[in-house]
Amino acid sequence: MSARVSGVVRLWCLLAWVCFFTAERGHAEAFFEITTVKVKTLPSDGAELPTDKKAKATGKPTPVPVSFVEVKLVAREDIRAKNTVAKVYFIDAAGKRLSEADPALIQRAKGDGLYAVPSIYQAQKPVILYFPVPKGLPKNATMVAVFGDKYEVAAKTYPEAMPARFDFPQKALFMRPVAGGFKREPVVGDVIEYAVKTQNPNQPKITLFVRFPGGATDASKAKGVMAICVLANGLVDIRNMLAKMDEGEGLGWKFKFAEDHQLAVVVWGSHSLWNPRVNFDDMDKKAAAQLDKNFDEVADAWANGIRQLGTEYGLPQQNFLLSGVSGSAQWAHRLALRKPGFFLAVDVHIPSSFDRPTIEANRILWCLTTGELEIGYGRSLRFLKECHRLGYPIIYKAYIGLGHQGSPLADRLGRCFFEYALSFAQQRIAYDKETLSGPKITLAADQSLQPWLKSFQSPEYIGDAVNQGMYPIDKIDEVSPGFRVALPTKEIAETWNLR
Repeated sequence: MSARVSGVVRLWCLLAWVCFFTAERGHAEAFFEITTVKVKTLPSDGAELPTDKKAKATGKPTPVPVSFVEVKLVAREDIRAKNTVAKVYFIDAAGKRLSEADPALIQRAKGDGLYAVPSIYQAQKPVILYFPVPKGLPKNATMVAVFGDKYEVAAKTYPEAMPARFDFPQKALFMRPVAGGFKREPVVGDVIEYAVKTQNPNQPKITLFVRFPGGATDASKAKGVMAICVLANGLVDIRNMLAKMDEGEGLGWKFKFAEDHQLAVVVWGSHSLWNPRVNFDDMDKKAAAQLDKNFDEVADAWANGIRQLGTEYGLPQQNFLLSGVSGSAQWAHRLALRKPGFFLAVDVHIPSSFDRPTIEANRILWCLTTGELEIGYGRSLRFLKECHRLGYPIIYKAYIGLGHQGSPLADRLGRCFFEYALSFAQQRIAYDKETLSGPKITLAADQSLQPWLKSFQSPEYIGDAVNQGMYPIDKIDEVSPGFRVALPTKEIAETWNLR
């Protein structure tokens, strides 16, 4: 057979295969689609680019241009990104697969932070992903972009060609999708975004993200609220946090805790409205008063937003568990000091700076964790001293060798503390009814109060805040009075004592 005839036969076979393939896939509308694939060199502010060692006159490193494969894709219905695959394969002229790439971290818009893919591909909404081109790639190489899930994938190439000509891991699924008999995991629209305006130009708006328990569309079944102030580069970061409900470090355990206890989740981003390097007792009265005014405006707006969410969606207005880390811990504890009626318990880690404790906030259960190497360690001890004077039921732990960083041990103590706090939810409601109708308590500088909760007045164990020892209550004299930390239960004491 001549080479020409052989070529014609191969062409006819390929055309027949394409017709068969089109008929096979044409019985239903494709769930995934790739609309364009092209190569693009991103500007210096468009991606997380490597930098050379030379610096400009400004002292900033010079960005190194990087080539990316730009892939524009769309899903027919909402689908979570964790259930999909998005890849680009690089194939040489001989058909050998050279390498592959995942989506790169890209800054989509100013203030939105870096992210690779959205947490959810929204129905019919085009998304652009960027895949780094490997160095030394042959000029005649083909790039095969793939987007899909375990039931179906779309594929498209650059330069333009038929994907079926190339070898890539999802090729069989691309050629023959799963034909019915399956049901994709539904994406429940259970998160709402509620923006409230403030009177403070430094944080003119707070966007409250609310996730109701168990995929519900309102808060009627919520038994409380997990309120989380977070550090985030923008709203996209927070949306991604809310979409990730897996157990793990950071926010993961808080989401899981909320689900286990049927709590609604409220999340918002922090913003620095104070000097993070000074304490309440480091400032003169005038400076402190101005900072109070600034944050009072923001706290009022937050409370108004929560009340409106209660009216519109039935969000509970009490028994909040509040948490924050670092700058968000600074924001969170300042909020609790001003709006104690919302909060049953507060767990903050490495805040670094502290506002002045208020006598009204001694009805909240507190857990403060930090590190002995953390820059605000000394400030935390001064905050603790004032909390003790005002009768705060507070657990305090400074971890040996820890600086300004997260800690699995602190997470574990926070989780144990929240479990303990929930057991007093009804008792706290009764306490509020009893005391809020009475006269306002004032306290002179040389006076002190006892915590309202009996398990803090007579705890099972005592911790030494400075020397890190843990003792049963009958050995309380082993700890200097100024260093004593009440550990109300054996479980909390043992968790506190972990190293």
